[in-house]
Amino acid sequence: MKKYNYILLLIFVIIFSGLAAGDTTRSCTAQYFVSIKPSDGTEGITYPPFTGQGTTTIFAPNTARKKARANLNECACSWGDQDEEERYCSETNQIYNYPFPEGLLTQITNDLCGRYPGHRNFIIDLNAVFQGDKGCLGFYPPDPRFPGLNNMWNARLATNYEITCPI
Repeated sequence: MKKYNYILLLIFVIIFSGLAAGDTTRSCTAQYFVSIKPSDGTEGITYPPFTGQGTTTIFAPNTARKKARANLNECACSWGDQDEEERYCSETNQIYNYPFPEGLLTQITNDLCGRYPGHRNFIIDLNAVFQGDKGCLGFYPPDPRFPGLNNMWNARLATNYEITCPI
């Protein structure tokens, strides 16, 4: 019987050490929304989502999500500086499927000026919505006052930002 117990212990140690050595990667998503002010018949723009990832030990998946959210925060907050955006919104910072190779501000300008050629300037609000499981959210545990935000969090990145179309 002792031999049987030692074999079980050995198997348990091997399995446990394999798990402890492993890492886990979790992800969160973000998406930009542009609102035009005043709307005067113009519609805002919704951009495609992109993913942030975080990696940590296998025993801390929510910590991995918090790292993913932190990576997305760095990316989202860098939208106004193309050099920072290139650095923070890249795979080096575990950001994947970032849909703005020329930068978000350039994309917004091109989209608005191309869609509404009669307008010279636009005043916009820029928002990012973050989605994912526990750890990706703006607050945890979920706030019962906001039941719709239990797996989503909205961040205002800019208010009354002026976009000027090139001549």
